[in-house]
Amino acid sequence: MLKNKYKNFKDIPIYFKIIIIMLIGFIAILTYILIFEKLVIEQSFIKIEEDYALKNLTRTENSLNREVYNLDILLQDWSFWDDTYHFISTKSPEYIISNLVESTFYSSSLSLIYFFDLDWNLIWGEMYNPEEEEKITSASFTNEYIKNPAILFDKGILEMEDSQSAVKKGYLLTREGLLYLISRPVFRSDETGPPVGSMIMGKMITDTYQDLMKERIQSDFRIYNSEDLLSDNKRIIIFEDLMQSKNDYYIEKDTDKISIYKILNNINDNPQLLLETSINRDITKYGTRTMNIFRIGIIIFILMMTLILILIFEEILTKPILKISSFLKSVDTEENTSKSLYLNRRDEIGYLADSIDKFINRINIQKEDLLILNKELKKLATSDALTGLSNRHILDTHIPNLWKTLSRDKSPMSVVMIDIDHFKLYNDNYGHQSGDECIKTVAQILKSILNRSTDMVIRYGGEEFLVILPSTPLEGAVKVAELIQSELIKEKIEHKKSDVSDFLTVSIGVSAINPNEDNNLNLLIEQADNALYTSKETGRNKITVYS
Repeated sequence: MLKNKYKNFKDIPIYFKIIIIMLIGFIAILTYILIFEKLVIEQSFIKIEEDYALKNLTRTENSLNREVYNLDILLQDWSFWDDTYHFISTKSPEYIISNLVESTFYSSSLSLIYFFDLDWNLIWGEMYNPEEEEKITSASFTNEYIKNPAILFDKGILEMEDSQSAVKKGYLLTREGLLYLISRPVFRSDETGPPVGSMIMGKMITDTYQDLMKERIQSDFRIYNSEDLLSDNKRIIIFEDLMQSKNDYYIEKDTDKISIYKILNNINDNPQLLLETSINRDITKYGTRTMNIFRIGIIIFILMMTLILILIFEEILTKPILKISSFLKSVDTEENTSKSLYLNRRDEIGYLADSIDKFINRINIQKEDLLILNKELKKLATSDALTGLSNRHILDTHIPNLWKTLSRDKSPMSVVMIDIDHFKLYNDNYGHQSGDECIKTVAQILKSILNRSTDMVIRYGGEEFLVILPSTPLEGAVKVAELIQSELIKEKIEHKKSDVSDFLTVSIGVSAINPNEDNNLNLLIEQADNALYTSKETGRNKITVYS
């Protein structure tokens, strides 16, 4: 319906234009906010979470390394000790009774202590589960690893007397569970050699142990061994991707958390374990919630501002324009234009209203002047008996007042002077009666062309006519002259004696002037007469403009 009523945007009422512009602005702002939120803020949240997850991974690794460091410090105390040196050399039972008791394992959270001589023969070794405080009696560790000491010791380190720092450490997956082991050669307390054997200490990495570490470092992590990975399809794929890509870590994001995975090597420096750390996506969750609140607030604010601006525009713009429009319609439809539009404003709308009031007042003045002139013309003017046109007397009675009005309004006046070509030859050939009919025909043509009430046609002489065109510039007068010639040609009044044409023609002179105190109608008519003379002297049937 609106499409049929309004062909284009210019036809739409200004009130609706304001609403449309407001809505477009609202949509543009909201779109910008959504794009900005998606491309900048949301990505910032993700970047912050990823950085935090990486820091969490580093913190977890550092915590695991501290556990290893503490275990290594403990092993150094034992391996650089004269009593241990003497025990491996003599296999003294007093050392076992004094040091290798259950409380030794439990107090240090140790799972394993083993002693070996220079030939890698086991001197003493036991495993405990410190969480359950019970001894592990299975011989699987001894059977599987002690028979192959290269897994636990670096070859040849015991042959070097200055090998106090020679250490082998790392994770080892056993039937009893995942262990972290450290092996060192045994020296005297003053760290002199030669070494008499080696010592191993280890901690079992159980789920309970990992839970205790999580509470201590406030980080959620888990270590997956090769057996765990075989039963976890997703994480074995992650493990394989890390192996192929050679990347340090792999990031996995879902709705609730971010997980980072990193490969850990076993005691033989082979990739075997997968460390997973994870954080909850609280930043994105709370950030998104905050942005939703912000977005709703922006929408409410924009809607309120839009409504307020619409009301303001309606009050300061729409209502005054509608009032002006209604006033102009009343002026157009009513004869009485004495009303005033006074809006008592000093802005652009007020200036427009003042201009309209001045314009209407000016129209009223001109209308009054024209009414007075028309009344005087009706009283004084006389008509030509033959043609019914005004005679030259009107020039003396009507034009002076009209001249003053045009001078005050700075409006031009034009005159067109017409002379029938070879009219005397026409009378001689066709007779005076035909000549009179010819003059009347020309007069009717002139009257039919002029439509405005202010335009006048005067029979200026026997075969001369004068057309007075108030408020008409020279270009308009020329068009009137051209129309006179074209309409006369259509009449095809026969004139066999004319040396111009076989039909009746006219010569025309045109002049225009801006009335003022320094000129008058006589000057204007004289100019038109000179132009007419030029038309006649240069071959007749022409229009000449005075210049």
